[in-house]
Amino acid sequence: MKDRNGRFVLALVFLVFATNARSFDILYLKEGASPLKCRVEALGDNFVKATVLLERAGAPATKVTRSYPLEKIDFIDFEIPDAEASALKAPTASLATIRSLWNSKRRWLPVGKSNAGEIGLILSEALLSSGEPAKVKVALETFKLIERSDWNKERQAEAQQGRLQSMLALGQAEAALAEAKIIARESEDPAIMIKARYVMARAKRQEFEALLGDNPKWREDDEVRDEVEMVFNASIDQFLFSSLFFGSFEEQAARGLWNAAEVFDLAEDAEAARNCASDIVALYNGTEFSERARALLENRSLDGK
Repeated sequence: MKDRNGRFVLALVFLVFATNARSFDILYLKEGASPLKCRVEALGDNFVKATVLLERAGAPATKVTRSYPLEKIDFIDFEIPDAEASALKAPTASLATIRSLWNSKRRWLPVGKSNAGEIGLILSEALLSSGEPAKVKVALETFKLIERSDWNKERQAEAQQGRLQSMLALGQAEAALAEAKIIARESEDPAIMIKARYVMARAKRQEFEALLGDNPKWREDDEVRDEVEMVFNASIDQFLFSSLFFGSFEEQAARGLWNAAEVFDLAEDAEAARNCASDIVALYNGTEFSERARALLENRSLDGK
C-alpha cells in the first residue's frame, strides 16, 4: 500500500505493533526506498547512523548498521518511550528529569519529526517561570537554540516569544520591546501578533512599575504625570489587544484582561480593575484566570474597594 507521496507504508508492521509499545524508529527517505524499521544510533554533522532491520519474504530478518546522509532523509518517526511520554505529560515532572531528556535529545532539533524542541520548550518555560536570573539565562539560550535550529516552524515561533519574555525578565526590556514591535507590525498570524503584543505590554508594565516606584506621588508632580500616564495607557492598550480584536483566543484574551486589572490596581483604579475581572468571569469563565478574577470580585465586594 502506498501513501499519497508514493512511499510504501509498512501496513503489517503497524498492525502488528498497534497494541504494543513500539520498540523501533522508522526512517523515511526522500526518494525510492520504503520506510525503514530501525534503531537510530547517532547523529553526525551530515549523516544519521542507524541499525536497520531488513525483512525479506522467506528469509529471517537481519540487522545491519548503515549511515544515511541527512540530505536524503525526509524525516524520522522516532519512538517515544513510555517513561519519556509520561514525564512530558506529568504536570509535576522534575526539572532534573526534563533537563536530562533535553540533553539527550537536543542534537536532534533539525531532524524532521524529532520532539527535541518540545522538550526544550517545556524546560525553558520552567526555567523562565522560576524567576531566578541564572535559570532565566539558561532559558534564554535554550529558546535561542530552538528558534534557530528546530525543524518545526511553530516551535521556532514559540521559542522566539520565549526568548523575548526571557529578555524582559533579565531587564532587557528596550531590546525586547523594539523586536516585538517589528514582529507585531509584520506578522499576519494572529497567534504571533498576540504574543508580540503581550511582550510589548509586559515591557510597558515594567516601565510603569518602575515609574511608580520612583514617583509615588506622580499625580501631584507635573513633571512626570504625563509620562506616567502615557506608559500606563500604552500598557493597558497592549494588554487589551487580544480581548478586543481576537476574543476567540480565550486564554490569551483572559490573560490580557487579568494583567490589565493588575495594572489598573497599581494605578489605584479599583473600578476599572473590577470591570476587567467581570469581563473574564462573563466571557472567559473556563480559563485559568477566571478563579483569580472571581476571587478579586468576591474579596472587594465586601469593602467596596
